[in-house]
Amino acid sequence: MFVYPAHGIDGGRKWYLIRNGQAVAAQREPQDSRTARTCLERLDAVFAKGDLAPVRTAIEDFDMVLLVAGWFRKNPGELECALPPEEASSMCRQTVRRLSRSSARD
Repeated sequence: MFVYPAHGIDGGRKWYLIRNGQAVAAQREPQDSRTARTCLERLDAVFAKGDLAPVRTAIEDFDMVLLVAGWFRKNPGELECALPPEEASSMCRQTVRRLSRSSARD
């Protein structure tokens, strides 16, 4: 389980949420309080603490698993960019706090 920050096809930064070898969600990288809160909700939904048991992967999902595994096999240095879910959540919370403090001063 990890978050893979990468450039999306639109040129913006995306966070791909990887669980059980599958990209289960893509989220725009948090830039403001709104996107940080949305990202926190998505992170909580995908990486919920009470739901960490391995999930059986349906045969139809193996294409995604092979695609994700193949990408990181061909680009092993990209794994260095991966974030643990806890670190990604912490970054979102910091963004919300930082922007909330700056808007309170205005």
